[in-house]
Amino acid sequence: MKFNRMGFRFDKHRDVRMVRVGFTMDFNPAATAPAAFGYLVGDFDEEWGDGMSVYHNPNGTHPVPINFFEGFSGRHWFENGNYENLFRDFSPYSSVTATHLIKGNQNELVILDQLLREEADTRASELAEATDDAQYLAWRDKFVG
Repeated sequence: MKFNRMGFRFDKHRDVRMVRVGFTMDFNPAATAPAAFGYLVGDFDEEWGDGMSVYHNPNGTHPVPINFFEGFSGRHWFENGNYENLFRDFSPYSSVTATHLIKGNQNELVILDQLLREEADTRASELAEATDDAQYLAWRDKFVG
């Protein structure tokens, strides 16, 4: 799905819409779980490094500089005996993407896109309420149909 989302453009794929919902890093220091997110694919560009993390090996024969993987969602390493992290503002952990075929609805795209944005928000709110594996699986099955 990542490549489908990365290559998606509203003007080139007029008969397809995708909604992505998942979990991302919650930067609130009091957070005990990741934050839920949802959006209509195409509202912003997904980059290759979204959702990717790199763990630097401090004992590597040829250590890679920390900034080498700057576009990744997370970078992790040890420095002076301490575990360090850098995260991008949007650092997704996991997600599910639902694809909608909308042939025949070309005249109503603006309205449909807004409805799908609202669906993404609703599904993200529902996902945020899933507190165990069974609830998540039930949410996922309902979302992807």
